[in-house]
Amino acid sequence: MSPDEPSSPSGQPPAPADLEALRQRIDEIDRRLVALLNERAQVVVEVGRYKRDKGVPIYAPHRESAVLKRALGASKGPLPARTIEAVFRELMSGSFALERPLRIGYLGPAGSFSHQAATAHFGSSVEFQDLHTIEGVFTEVRRGHVDYGLAPIENSTGGGIVETLDAFRAAHSEVTIYAEALLNVHHNLLAGCAPRAVRRIHSKPEVFEQCRRWLAT
Repeated sequence: MSPDEPSSPSGQPPAPADLEALRQRIDEIDRRLVALLNERAQVVVEVGRYKRDKGVPIYAPHRESAVLKRALGASKGPLPARTIEAVFRELMSGSFALERPLRIGYLGPAGSFSHQAATAHFGSSVEFQDLHTIEGVFTEVRRGHVDYGLAPIENSTGGGIVETLDAFRAAHSEVTIYAEALLNVHHNLLAGCAPRAVRRIHSKPEVFEQCRRWLAT
């Protein structure tokens, strides 16, 4: 039985005839969902036209926050809140693409924490550019080659990221902080031997700071 197919009240899988009826209900709901999503998209196109005519920024963090809050408040389950949020974030990402394609610069490479934060915040329907360095993120934002840039500014154990703070100091008259993205960071120790045989660990300084308690023990 797939995750979206409910069981019978007794807890047993529904009989084949009942299962087919439930699947037909799901198919009908899906058709209505697609119709509503496209109806919403038509309104988004009108919003994008208005913003372009008036010179209003496409990305509005306060509006995004309000939409997510309203969606989560309207949900009575059984879908968990994180699922609702993920659906609406991706929906808003598609809306960006309809209003005007956005290009997001981030500290690479692809798969880095900055990349994860960027995709979690903007969804997968926008264009992402690996800019390799924090300085590169700031440079491309200043040049207008990307619409927004995402760079790490601090972590809960090591404090502020010096390179980012220095970049802000150098470009304070040209760039501003527009929104905040929070991300849980998890590291993995990779070795070709048993843990007790490890004698030296190579990584970035920030990783040693974030993992100092674990490494000390």
